[in-house]
Amino acid sequence: MRTPFAARAALSLGLFLATPLAPAFAVDDPVPASSKATADTYEKIDKDFSQAQQAFMQLYQAAKDDAERQKLVEEKAPKPEQYVPRYLAFARSHPDAQTAVDALARVVNYTRGGEDFRQALDLITTRFIQNQHLDEVCQSLVYAGDPSARAALVTILEKSPHRAVQGAACFALGAYDMNRDKTADAEKRFEEVIEKYADVPHWRGTLGESAKLQLHEIRDLAVGKTAPDIEGEDVEGHKFKLSEYRGKVVVLDFCGDW
Repeated sequence: MRTPFAARAALSLGLFLATPLAPAFAVDDPVPASSKATADTYEKIDKDFSQAQQAFMQLYQAAKDDAERQKLVEEKAPKPEQYVPRYLAFARSHPDAQTAVDALARVVNYTRGGEDFRQALDLITTRFIQNQHLDEVCQSLVYAGDPSARAALVTILEKSPHRAVQGAACFALGAYDMNRDKTADAEKRFEEVIEKYADVPHWRGTLGESAKLQLHEIRDLAVGKTAPDIEGEDVEGHKFKLSEYRGKVVVLDFCGDW
């Protein structure tokens, strides 16, 4: 069984495990933007980050106990924001490269707010607004804490010449408002997605299918709504329906094993 710290550490290390790993190098060297910007490529920055993650994981796995692991996380874990200035510098110096947009998507995803975040959005909504691959950026903006995220989504929706990007921005606006309890605005955006961009591909299938799921959550699953009927078996194998318990106090406990 994991100790409490080990469980927390596993969550905090999710980002490390999601990135392809490469041979190790010194953990303490995030490679400052000022010394590397002229020679940097998007692939090189990614590789440097990946190598730093690998080096850290080797130290982490070799640690003797939770106390040592905690100290490593606090002092040695490579932080994505250390690489943000390099991604920004690369994007500014390569205005015609698709990887410049990928670099700006990294900045948006790693920062979620602040000056670097706003600078990235400024580049996205001006110099790179014609790019046909801004959908990843739109998805990342859904969870940003900076108010400029919503303004950027509106700009992308209004100014992008690409229907798929427009659809991604429209859907992201709906999700952004939904996450902030602006359900009326969110509903309008999801309805717009269904009307104009229903067939645009999405990781759930299409934007139209995803928008319908979001509307179902708003209209049928929100706090205060009547719970949808559920059929199943109790611990003794007896079949039941949730509707059979209407008028009674019911506790629903959803669990899973991952």
